[in-house]
Formats: sequence, C-alpha cells, structure tokens
Amino acid sequence: MEHNRAKELLERYRSGLCSAEEREMVESHFARYIRDNDQLPSLDDWIRVERNMYEAMQARIHRPPFNGRLLWMYSAAALVIVSAVALLFYSLVRQPSTEQHVAGSRPADVDPGTERAVLTLADGRKIALDEAGIGQLATEGGVIINKTADGQILYEANEQEGSALAFNTVETPKGGYFKIVLPDGTGVWLNAASLLKYPNHFSGHERRVELQGEAYFEVASQYSAASERVKMPFVVATATQEVEVLGTQFNLNAYPDEPDVKTTLLEGTVRVFDHERRFSKTLRPGDQAVFTGRELLTRPVDTEAAVAWKNNLFLFYHADLATIIRQIERWYDVEFDYASLPKTGRLYGEISRDKKLSVVLAALSEYTGLHFDLEGRRVAVIP
Repeated sequence: MEHNRAKELLERYRSGLCSAEEREMVESHFARYIRDNDQLPSLDDWIRVERNMYEAMQARIHRPPFNGRLLWMYSAAALVIVSAVALLFYSLVRQPSTEQHVAGSRPADVDPGTERAVLTLADGRKIALDEAGIGQLATEGGVIINKTADGQILYEANEQEGSALAFNTVETPKGGYFKIVLPDGTGVWLNAASLLKYPNHFSGHERRVELQGEAYFEVASQYSAASERVKMPFVVATATQEVEVLGTQFNLNAYPDEPDVKTTLLEGTVRVFDHERRFSKTLRPGDQAVFTGRELLTRPVDTEAAVAWKNNLFLFYHADLATIIRQIERWYDVEFDYASLPKTGRLYGEISRDKKLSVVLAALSEYTGLHFDLEGRRVAVIP
C-alpha cells in the first residue's frame, strides 16, 4: 500500500499536481538523501542505487515505532531517488569536465571570481586592496589601516579618544569577494557586487554599518563606553530593513535585483525590522527572515545553503532558474540574454565556484534542456 501511495505521489509531483504540503514532503526527503550522500554514482549505477535504497527504506519501514504517515514518506523518499529531481541534482554535482561545451561554445571561457575590492577613504582616496602591499595603507584621524599577510584589512586605533570620525567603504565588483575586519574586531565577508559602509571607529550607543549586496558577519562583542556591563548593539542597515545584534554569526542577502531581503542566523540572536518599525522578528539559530517589502516572514532553513558562497560553493536548494542565473551573473561578471525562463522546476545540488563558467553552464544545460551560447561576457539562453 505504501509503495502505491508513494508512486502516486511521485507521479503527481512530476505532473505539477501536488499540493504545497505534498511537494514539500517529496522535496524535503530527497534533500535528506542528498545531504547524507557525499558522492552520487554514475548514470549506469542508478538502477543499483534504486534497488539498494529501496531495500534500505523497506528495512526502516518495518522497524517500529513509525506510523503510517511516516511509512509513506520514507517509501516516497526511496522512489524520488530515481526521479527526474534526482537526475537534476546529479547533473550539477558531478561537475562535468571542461571538455563539455555549451551550444556554440568558443575557445574563450570566463574564469571564476577572485579576491578583489576597492577601499574608499573619507577624503575620496581609493585603494585597490588586491593590489596593495602588506603593511600600512593609510591613516585617518588616529586610526591606522593595515593590510595583513593573509590579505585582510585591519583597523588599529592608536588614540581612540579624540579620533576624528570618518566613514570608509569597501566595494567588491562583479567577479570579486573580500574579507575585512572592522575596528571593533567584527569579521565581514563580502560577496560579489557588494558594498559596505562603516566608520573608522565606533562610538556612541551603537555600531552601525550599511550594506548593499550580500555579506556574512561574525560580530564581536563590544561594551559601551559608559558601562562595561552594557553591550553596544551592532546594526546592519540595508535599503529596506535593519538587523540588530549583540554578538553573533549571520548572513544578509540584500541585493537590489533580488525580490526579497534574506537574513539567515547561524549563531546567537538577532532582531530584524523594517525602517518604519512596522514589522519586527527575533531570529534563533537556523531561522531565516524574509522581507518582501510588504511583510516580514520567518522560516527554518538549511543554513549551509545560505552561506555556501562563503565556502566557495554554489549550493542550490529549491532554487528557481532566475535566482541561479543572477548568482552566476554576479560571480562571473557576465550578462544573460533571454526572453523568458521556465517558470516551473527547482534545482537541488552544488558545484564549486572555482569552476570556469563553461562547466557551470554545461551542468545547467544537461538538466534544463536549455542551451547557452557564450560569447565574450554575454550568454544567450536558447530553448
């Protein structure tokens, strides 16, 4: 009975007839499978995988104390492995060789992003951080800006009292990323096409910075000058919302071309609210706040997917093609030409961000059936 119900569910999923609850059931159990398997087999081994996984699931089915609903879900998971969704993940994770070309491919290829950023000082001076030498880069009002041997930027205040407050920005281009350590010791990893504005030292009742794009923060604790027992909040402001923290690790995705602003918490506690303070949510580890501009929602997520870029990965979980293309455009500094994209279908899988663009396009082409014509830094999408 469980087998028949699972088969029926899978057929409805393939036909796009599942309810939201049923779709979540299928996709969550497939995601569980791919998280538990570091390497997927070749296409020739899929039949063996189906048999082995089905036998393993059957053994779990007959093991108490599972109820009927769980039996159905586990049985469905065994069948999903050989579904079109499984092939989708396989096509991305197997990382095709550069010998595979997209339609109309040319000898020229596009390299992945590199460590690149520009520091703009308060007086307008610009410093290309990837080209700057190790040691002191500049001095602003008693604050020394250094570049370390491992490429990080550090702020050192030799006279915190009386230091003139000045604002700096660090901006990564498309195809760039960078890490900076702020004056309070907070570490910030900037993704491609991102900008962070911050003071050269923090004073007052809060530590406020401004972000456009995406960044991962490891916030250091800092106490108020008025009381050593009162922590100074760290506030990240974007165009539409603010995130307030005391000491924590979180990722903030606030690109102008993304439909939503997403705040994902890994450790600690943060509070997210819009500029008008109409909405407010407190996040716990594993939560993600999604601000649509009209409402602020929270949901549990796989935090690994949210910070995959920091670990040099494209990690897709229930991602639509348009979202994936925007990530590729920012990381490879290319532009896609397309009249329309498929509205249905979600991608699951991962591929290293250090691959050349042709490798990523070949993986997408294999799953979606679309062809990608790469010429210079423009990619034509061909049905």
